[in-house]
Amino acid sequence: MLLYLSRSGAFEEQGVFPKFGRVRIRLNPNPFKNGEFKQELQLDKGYVTIEGKNKAAACKLKIWVDVFNPVVHIEAASSSKMNAEAFYENWRFQDHAWKGVEYRSSRAYERAPDKPIIRADSKLETKKMKDANRRFPTFWGPGHDWVPDHNWGGTGMIGLQEMLLQESDGKIYLFPAWPKQWDVDFKLHAPQNTLIEGILKNGVVTKLQVSPGSRQNDVIISSGFVLK
Repeated sequence: MLLYLSRSGAFEEQGVFPKFGRVRIRLNPNPFKNGEFKQELQLDKGYVTIEGKNKAAACKLKIWVDVFNPVVHIEAASSSKMNAEAFYENWRFQDHAWKGVEYRSSRAYERAPDKPIIRADSKLETKKMKDANRRFPTFWGPGHDWVPDHNWGGTGMIGLQEMLLQESDGKIYLFPAWPKQWDVDFKLHAPQNTLIEGILKNGVVTKLQVSPGSRQNDVIISSGFVLK
């Protein structure tokens, strides 16, 4: 099994999102050889399952990517004892001159070189995969084009805000997708010139201020959360 690695906001020389390398997972005995094979995307649950079965072994893999960390998780359940090995593999061992479709794609970028060349992997490519020294390290990394990067950090920020607050038909819904075990101190703007400030700790809303006050009755706290 191969996992190809990339990262949003980390461009290569021609402004294209590259694959920085891949991780090869090898199981012994191999349950995917000369037998049954099934791969399924569990979209509503956020993971992929891969199943294999032959005369030597049966195995089911569960794979998902961590939202908050640059980590790929793999869980394995097998019918018998198996050995697992993981190898990191680079794929850009030498310089590569773009031709054909690759070349035409590169010409879409401003100040693109006349003869674009993809350079072999270097320490710079490895650096792009590292976290930044910021509050949300996976939102902004040292390999991103600019900070803040609206393609990555901005998207993550909007996602967090919508987990905390959503508005529909004049009603303001708090914590519609927020995990109960996460503590948070927030101050967010809502439609109709509304400002919401709150503190959630251990599933209890210890502070809630709504401005203007006339919007107080429009605020709905999701079930499972308690207003102190």
